[in-house]
Amino acid sequence: MQRYELDAIMDWRRQGTTQFISFIKSKLPADYTHPYAFQFTGAKYSDARWVCLKDLLPIRNVHTLNLGYNNFKWKDLNKIIKYWITRKKNMFNYLDIEYKDMNISELMKDITVLKGFRSNKEFYLIASNSTVKQRLMAVQLLEYPDEPRPKKQLNFSVRSANRPHKISGAEMLPTWTREYRIRAISKKTLSGGNKNYENELAAEGVRMIDGFMTVQEKL
Repeated sequence: MQRYELDAIMDWRRQGTTQFISFIKSKLPADYTHPYAFQFTGAKYSDARWVCLKDLLPIRNVHTLNLGYNNFKWKDLNKIIKYWITRKKNMFNYLDIEYKDMNISELMKDITVLKGFRSNKEFYLIASNSTVKQRLMAVQLLEYPDEPRPKKQLNFSVRSANRPHKISGAEMLPTWTREYRIRAISKKTLSGGNKNYENELAAEGVRMIDGFMTVQEKL
């Protein structure tokens, strides 16, 4: 697409309205930038190689952001998670980013993570420092091998731990209330908490697996 065409679409944004934009098969200029590019209610950029870390950190109250081909490194995505942890205002509800080769250790480096399950699906759970709304980020690794263009995708979804978790499509999963409490206990344990915290984690069946504290779903 030509730069002037992109600018015309971006300038279509209106404050206080619900607007979604999608660029599915469009190749965007590698140096493209626009102040409204990440201020829509939702946006999908199949070609996201022009998107930089500095573009994502300022976003606020975006419902859905989907990024296809991109140049992000694992350290960049790690910074996004750490930045989200410290924010009082919500950045996004859903963030989907394509990836090629997973390095979960680099992605979660120096972050307190609890690995949980819903309907046999794995989620990496991270809590915000702000406890007012008990905001929890659930990170899921997804693969779509049967699509015309097979892809792997990181899905970041954010919501209050005491609300049902909606994932792709219309599927609703039980709340993460129990896991949120376990993660709070685990953080105290890692900070040098007493033996009672360790006993609580043991009672909940928390185990260290592949470097992550892991707890099975309680049915």
